[in-house]
Amino acid sequence: MHASTTDRRHAPGRVHGRLTDEDRARHAWIGAEVEEELLQIDASALARKAELLAIRDATASLRTARHAAGLMVAEVAERSGLAEIDVQDWEAATYPQPDVSDVFRLATAIGVRLTLCVADAA
Repeated sequence: MHASTTDRRHAPGRVHGRLTDEDRARHAWIGAEVEEELLQIDASALARKAELLAIRDATASLRTARHAAGLMVAEVAERSGLAEIDVQDWEAATYPQPDVSDVFRLATAIGVRLTLCVADAA
């Protein structure tokens, strides 16, 4: 056996490769902390996904409204001060999605009113 292998097996605080009660408690605490963080990450990811879907739905509705108004993408881009390629990408639901202020600018340029809904974060 190599000295390094022997050293690892007989590290301070360990009894013949078994965890001490202190080690077990520390591992349990770390496991609980990791579980809590994973739950928070999952909740945050779901909330962000809902936000992105709402913006995508809004841009799809604005595309329908643009067509109904007989406007071309270039006209809406010019009226809103946004880049034509961005408006095309947003209508095609490609990434990145517009932020809320850009969605309001699109609505104004098309001549429709955009409303928001406030909901609990839960």
